[in-house]
Amino acid sequence: MSKKVFYVEERAVRITNKNDIAAINFVALATATPTFDDRPTEYICVRSKRVIGTDNCRIHCATLEDGLLEDGLYRLVKSTKKEVIVERIKDEGSYPSQTVIDKCLQITGRKVEVKEKILKFLPAILVYLVGGNGQAIKPEYLIDVCRFLPSANIIVTLPPDPSNGVHILHTSGNMEAFIMPI
Repeated sequence: MSKKVFYVEERAVRITNKNDIAAINFVALATATPTFDDRPTEYICVRSKRVIGTDNCRIHCATLEDGLLEDGLYRLVKSTKKEVIVERIKDEGSYPSQTVIDKCLQITGRKVEVKEKILKFLPAILVYLVGGNGQAIKPEYLIDVCRFLPSANIIVTLPPDPSNGVHILHTSGNMEAFIMPI
């Protein structure tokens, strides 16, 4: 039996573009677990056709093709293969600033390009690369990064200092993630 999610119809937006569905599902994986505190990181943030999700341990970003969503914070209400419904919650004023997010996404280090024909091997490859670089990262975060990628063609930036995070960019440029070590 599925859990019924209630939302305000007037604030809801239905998305049917296949790439936008993947983008929203990708960033929703990185949002914080909902609490009664109504923290901004529990929601998806939209800024200028970019959608962002973070739980302060990782950041997922993706570019939206359709301009259906105005800037603000959204809650994922429904997700199927054919549609996603998000509810606009509020403005994004208390969300982490774009400057902070951009700083995380622009780390320097050794870049490793992975061109894997079979997407199911990508999580194992990422665990190997990150572990070999000395970072201790939750494996489920790496699996989440791979879950909605259209292919296994990515660029991983491994920082020289293992206490820094890892950046993963899909070569299409429309999805990227930053993951902090434990």
